[in-house]
Amino acid sequence: MLGIIGGNGAGKSTLLRLCGGVLRPTEGVVQRTGRAEAFFDFTAGLQPDLTCQDNVILGLIISGHSVREARSLVQEVLEFAGIWDNRLNPVRVLSTGMKLRLGFAIATQQRPDLLLLDEVVSVGDADFQERSSDRTAAFLRAGTAAVLVSHDMQQVQSLCQRAIWIHHGQSASYGSADVVTKAYIESAYDVDNSNSGTGITGHEPPGMQLATIVNGNPDTATVTSGASIELGFEINVDQALGVFRPAISLLDDNGQLQTYLYYQSTIEHDGGRLSFSVTLDKMGLADGDYQIALYLHSADWSTTLGEFADAASIEIENAPEGAGVLRPQSEWCVPNK
Repeated sequence: MLGIIGGNGAGKSTLLRLCGGVLRPTEGVVQRTGRAEAFFDFTAGLQPDLTCQDNVILGLIISGHSVREARSLVQEVLEFAGIWDNRLNPVRVLSTGMKLRLGFAIATQQRPDLLLLDEVVSVGDADFQERSSDRTAAFLRAGTAAVLVSHDMQQVQSLCQRAIWIHHGQSASYGSADVVTKAYIESAYDVDNSNSGTGITGHEPPGMQLATIVNGNPDTATVTSGASIELGFEINVDQALGVFRPAISLLDDNGQLQTYLYYQSTIEHDGGRLSFSVTLDKMGLADGDYQIALYLHSADWSTTLGEFADAASIEIENAPEGAGVLRPQSEWCVPNK
């Protein structure tokens, strides 16, 4: 599977629609072989005034089935969607979730040669998400090629072998999904902090006030190397941040970045007080002072909504003997000679 990543307006969905033939290129050529199935909006092809079973028949005929084949598959499709009891009801009376399940079931009844996925790998409630994910995975095992547009870097890393990073309509990077997504994430850190030799600008956004708790203490704590560190953040914000994802960086006392971690999902903020926490498990670090910065990124990483350079500080002590910053607990096993 190929992942396509980039900020809002970079051209990701446009590229996907070019691959699907929804749009025509003004320059160059798009070549593909076999049958493509584009998962842009599963409900787009549903006719609201037709019954569910008539929508199945119509959808399957458009996909290339004969009328007889389409009729024979109605029960299978509707049972997969979990709406067999609604087969004679018009689609307009279905809930949004039921429409999504119906659209997915119709679109995936026949294995395509190419899947084009715009932010969608599975749909519906937890039970149907598992079934739809299993069907998508079965397609991939059977040889279906897939292209996935996503803002979820963890999803791209887990599902895709290769990735392309689109920036202002151009390819910024192409290669291994792990390498490209990490470069994209690190670019957000680099852009935020390009004006500072230490990687921290020291800018605290207006209209935001931060309070940090480190292992139960305000702002700072002394921690034994190898112990866990719990960071609790409470932010007062004048305006709504919308959908965002938090990230933290850990710098040593020389200002060198030691790690940059981010929340794998997103948080939705409607305004007012906002609280969240992160636990750093078994932090095996060398003795010394470390600084933690907090970042609030937009969901697509294109904008930094807030940055707190001095969010917290920690002092590490009693580290194991050794060299370098990383000091994990170690246990040696030497066989008897």
